[in-house]
Amino acid sequence: MRRIIIYVIKLLLPVCVLAAGCTGCGGGTPGEEESYGIEALVPAEKEWSVLEQELRPCVLQVFCGDYRGSGLVWEITEEEVTVISSGHLLKNGETCEVLCYAGIYYEARVERILDNCDVGFAVIPTELFGEDGAELAAVIPCGRGGEELTRGEELVVYGSMDRAAGNFVKGYLIEAEEEMKFDGYESAQKLMLCGIVQDTGTVDAGMSGCGVFDRQGKLLGVLVGGDGETGFAAVPVWEILSESQTVF
Repeated sequence: MRRIIIYVIKLLLPVCVLAAGCTGCGGGTPGEEESYGIEALVPAEKEWSVLEQELRPCVLQVFCGDYRGSGLVWEITEEEVTVISSGHLLKNGETCEVLCYAGIYYEARVERILDNCDVGFAVIPTELFGEDGAELAAVIPCGRGGEELTRGEELVVYGSMDRAAGNFVKGYLIEAEEEMKFDGYESAQKLMLCGIVQDTGTVDAGMSGCGVFDRQGKLLGVLVGGDGETGFAAVPVWEILSESQTVF
């Protein structure tokens, strides 16, 4: 995994305090019931244990050349299953082995590594999926852009450092988008910077290519580097969608 030093700062978040006699942030007449449509605007957050269970079929371990890392099920069609991982992992071979949570290996062909971000794709023919009992699921990209994310909001990194779908680490957003220069790329890349919640795990070698998810289980980005214990960087999903339009 690329070593990226993340300077973690304590974020001071705005707090809405209800004054006596007020029914909401906008005030109002005592006794009146007002509806602000909050449930419609803000999707319900899921419990951590529910997220871990629901996302497990999306999370993979990837072996390419002499290296191992993490990956995700990006898309499932009648012809093939597309796997997404870090570009610096998939560049180590023309094929790779993919291990799912059920302990089953599949051989994948590396299809393309994107030019402007550290992300690549590999494909597995669906004919290789027999009656092996493994049910895979594709990730759901987050529909929010960087300007809609909130500093300090909770997220989770789900990868395969120790075993397939074996690492579930809580984190929080520092910057939705920051330009950083990587060796091997001519231009700076736009990366999402995040911090790690203490005592929930580490993000180190073997986690490159894993998913960063919000509290609704939607994909925010693909992890490409970090400093191991305090922070990590990911390619935002909106950058992946933009750069990969010509892939398929």
